[in-house]
Amino acid sequence: MLKTGNQMAERIDALTRLDRNKGTGTILITHTLKDLTQKNYDNLAERIGYYAITGTPKTETQHIKQLTSLTQKEEQHLTNWTTPPTWNQNQNPPGQGKILIKTNNKPAIPVQLVLTQEEKLINDTNGKWE
Repeated sequence: MLKTGNQMAERIDALTRLDRNKGTGTILITHTLKDLTQKNYDNLAERIGYYAITGTPKTETQHIKQLTSLTQKEEQHLTNWTTPPTWNQNQNPPGQGKILIKTNNKPAIPVQLVLTQEEKLINDTNGKWE
């Protein structure tokens, strides 16, 4: 959505400023913080009060550190969640369902989401490969 037009950053910025008056919030989801730390998006990225971060490569943690602090242990969690310990396809990916909730330079809260059996069936994208 951010790359749909030159004025999108300003439009999203304006909408998020209205949230406070309406008692609502906006969730921004991105694959990389590079999208938010580019020119025209800086003020939007700086106003984010909390982050829900999944496994990220080391290069991405550098972008995260531009917006909030990360301890060495928090950074290790994030980078370890991206690297499988084995090629065994019967084993879940290391970061599956793991999220680090980070807010205003306070210690992060690690969270583990667990899928129900129905969700596992719906989200099984390996069916065509088996």
